[in-house]
Amino acid sequence: MGFKTVRTSIAWSRIFPNGDEESPNEKGLHFYDNLFDEMIHDGMIPLVTISHYEMPLNLSLTEKGWLSKNTLIYFKKFVDVIMERYKNKVKYWITFNQINTMFGEGYNSLSIPYDSVDDFASASFQALHNQFLASAYAKKKMDEMNTGMKMGCMVCNGILYPFNCDPKEIMATYKKISCNICSLMFFVEESILVH
Repeated sequence: MGFKTVRTSIAWSRIFPNGDEESPNEKGLHFYDNLFDEMIHDGMIPLVTISHYEMPLNLSLTEKGWLSKNTLIYFKKFVDVIMERYKNKVKYWITFNQINTMFGEGYNSLSIPYDSVDDFASASFQALHNQFLASAYAKKKMDEMNTGMKMGCMVCNGILYPFNCDPKEIMATYKKISCNICSLMFFVEESILVH
């Protein structure tokens, strides 16, 4: 098809199945060695997402996913391992898949079991804060390695058009867009209202 770049991800749970192991799973690392080697052999450039909805289940259950600072510690170890391992194979990195979907895809994005917290909205903001810290760490690690790698982000976005130019239709479409990409959320008491 003529594609020169292929986006894929490295499953955290394939490298650290429980998330908190002392050493990475060499078979998992070898899987990605083979994948990237084949891509490069075929003339394709890997574009790799570090975290794409595959946090080890153990960290979701024991640490409440990204709500815990401990998850950040485990993520740093994961980042260290994969960046060192693939620094000569992967130039382009994305930290988190659709980091702005925390309300529309809360469990996928944040790995917090809904029934493990009393106030999911507040927990989500803390978890997102920890993801931002994790992103900053990955960028800092990449810069310190000074290998010419580049890093970006992946956000969820969508386009909708109003049925006509009636202001009510335009507002309804705006609200639908806000809901779809989970971008404008306001919390009133314990209800989530989309404006």
